[in-house]
Order: sequence, then structure tokens, then C-alpha cells
Amino acid sequence: MQERQAVVISEDVLDYLAELSYVLFKNGYFDYFENALNYVDDIYNDIFRYIYIAKRIKVHAKHRDFGDFYFVIKTNRRTAWHIYFIEKDKIYYITKILNNHLETARFLNM
Repeated sequence: MQERQAVVISEDVLDYLAELSYVLFKNGYFDYFENALNYVDDIYNDIFRYIYIAKRIKVHAKHRDFGDFYFVIKTNRRTAWHIYFIEKDKIYYITKILNNHLETARFLNM
């Protein structure tokens, strides 16, 4: 059996995910705060579930600040989360998370 690599999530990503539930609820994406919490929990769990098996995509040179690779988690028909990471010494470092709706991620839709 192949040994699984460790996954480390940056503090910035953890902070972003911690705040995301509140932002989604406050902006009316979810009627109940518990549903927003569950949505973010699913994203967090999917990072660990899919990082080993998802298609890794090499980051374009212009976006190397985000990491070396990314993979995509689709949470519904309209939303895709791009999980950026660096792989070094058998450890995945999650460095950034963006979705296709964010203004700062407009390039994802190109």
C-alpha cells in the first residue's frame, strides 16, 4: 500500500474558510447558518479527499504566487473551487483557494 502524503493548509486558507460560512450566510447564499457551515465543512473535507486523486493542473506562470499546481472541486453546477498547492518532501502545502465567482479570480473563467 502506498504511503499517503501529509497535507498542510496555510493559515491564510484556514482563515478564509473560517470566515466563508459567515460571508455566505450574510450575503444570502444560504437561508440557515448551519447550511453555510456544512458547505464549508464539505469544501474542507473535499480538499483532503481529492488532493490525492484529482487531476493536478500546472499553474500558469503569471499565477505562480498561488502555488505550483491546483486541482478543482465542483460544489454545484455553477461553482468550482480551485485549490492551489505546492508539493515538497512528500507534503502537500495548500497555499490558496479561489472560486470562479470571485472578482480576484476572474482569470479562472478565461
